Amino acid sequence: MTKYVKSLKISVPCVDCLITPTLDLSVVNQINLNQTKKYVQERDKEMAVVRRALLNTTGPLCSLHDTLSSGNQVPAEKITCIVEQTLCLLGSPNHQLSVLRRKKVLANINKEKISLADQPLNNANCFLFGEEFPSVASKQEELSRGFAKNLSNAQKPKQSSQKSGFTKDRQRPRTTGNFSKYQTNRPKSYRSFHPNKGSSNQDLAIT
Repeated sequence: MTKYVKSLKISVPCVDCLITPTLDLSVVNQINLNQTKKYVQERDKEMAVVRRALLNTTGPLCSLHDTLSSGNQVPAEKITCIVEQTLCLLGSPNHQLSVLRRKKVLANINKEKISLADQPLNNANCFLFGEEFPSVASKQEELSRGFAKNLSNAQKPKQSSQKSGFTKDRQRPRTTGNFSKYQTNRPKSYRSFHPNKGSSNQDLAIT
């Protein structure tokens, strides 16, 4: 699609009927609630993107029309190229409209699942969601749970590997206090040991 656009240099004709209208701020400002105003602007933006993609197809079609109307002979290759370009451009708004329809349906089921509308459903065929949608939704939910679990584990503070009551910085037992109760059964012949600093090691013997 991009190849054709660059080679033919076809653009949408600059006429009002082929330009995507802009939402009037004077109308939007009539909405009192900011949250509602933002919601309306976002929904309108989605529809405007689809409409702009749809109008892009008028570029090659108008070019082909002008060429044929001029009476000049148009090479078959150029006609084929313009038609292919138009079909490619139509694929974009077609896909975007499918996504918007899915979002509207999922919003009425569970607003938290609206993001599933953007998932590729190549085998949907003639259905909007297709048979593979439950499988896609299940895989997406598993990925969300796994991501949330990893995120919560990363945010948890690191716990000490030591058991309670056996911390590394546990205080040692106090050694000060009244020990008189342990001295009541001393033998009467017991003599306190007070070495004399000035004496030799031999004089330190107890007599």
